[in-house]
Amino acid sequence: MARLSTLLLAALLDSPALYHAFVAHDMSYTEALTRYLIAALVATLMLWMLRGLTDGYRRMNEVQLRAAARRAAQEAADEAAYEAAQEATHEAAQERTNATPARRSTDREPVGVTRLDLETVNEAAE
Repeated sequence: MARLSTLLLAALLDSPALYHAFVAHDMSYTEALTRYLIAALVATLMLWMLRGLTDGYRRMNEVQLRAAARRAAQEAADEAAYEAAQEATHEAAQERTNATPARRSTDREPVGVTRLDLETVNEAAE
């Protein structure tokens, strides 16, 4: 089936013959339509070559669009991962501040209890 663009270009190319056949009546209809068929073949070849030339640019543009979409998706994923890491770090820091600290050997004794009192309790327990 012929494309509309091909038929219109063929009519444009063959317009003088069509005019003389259908308006001026100084050419036979058969000759004008034969010329139209030849013009349709020429228009088909012309548009085929034009589409072939522009197809490379269209494919290149599609590749660039896919690459840009891939970069945008990667940036969005990186940003989401960064935000999740920041949130996890913040939560871990809050848990550390809310947790009770473990006793270390350098910590001070509780107020009101001396080391002597603890030794006395330990001796009594033995």
